[in-house]
Amino acid sequence: TTSRPTSPSICCQPWMKKRAIGCGATKRRATPRFAAGRWRRWKTGPAKGPGQHMLAEQIKRYLEELARGGASTHTVDAYSADLRQFLEFLSPPGMEPPAPDGLDLLILREWLAALYGDKLAAVTIRRKLAAVRGLFKFMLRDGVVRVNVARLVRTPKAPKTLPEVLTPDQVNGLIDGVSGGKLQRPNPVRDRAIF
Repeated sequence: TTSRPTSPSICCQPWMKKRAIGCGATKRRATPRFAAGRWRRWKTGPAKGPGQHMLAEQIKRYLEELARGGASTHTVDAYSADLRQFLEFLSPPGMEPPAPDGLDLLILREWLAALYGDKLAAVTIRRKLAAVRGLFKFMLRDGVVRVNVARLVRTPKAPKTLPEVLTPDQVNGLIDGVSGGKLQRPNPVRDRAIF
């Protein structure tokens, strides 16, 4: 026997649809169904009002603190570029970035997903995440945010590569060069003894 067709009014009720749950404690959705969900959420979020440029100001203060603390100029430049890209990601066209306390774990995970989507190396993503973690640690210390949500983001694993070694032909050429007296060093006897 065949079963009777189910009416759409019965099977498509909202209470019958299974929701994707990201956290068992908060029952919040794991990720928005589409990337624009992030922008819609911010339109009514804490980005409006006097705190519009607060995140940009915090980034500026953090970079000044790094420079005063004796960080290398290369580190400050790299962190500056990374945090500028982070701020650009959080600032959709025609909108201001959210206030620092409006950033949550889901937004940081979306940012990481965008970095993976850009096919960046794991080492680069680790550096960018370190810059954002440092910023959140700075803001937590200053009382701008209540929780350092950047600590909750898992660090991507660094790739493990084998060291490059000489080919057998290169090794033979090196040994032949030492034994043939072709080296122009002040101590050829010592060089031959090493090899």
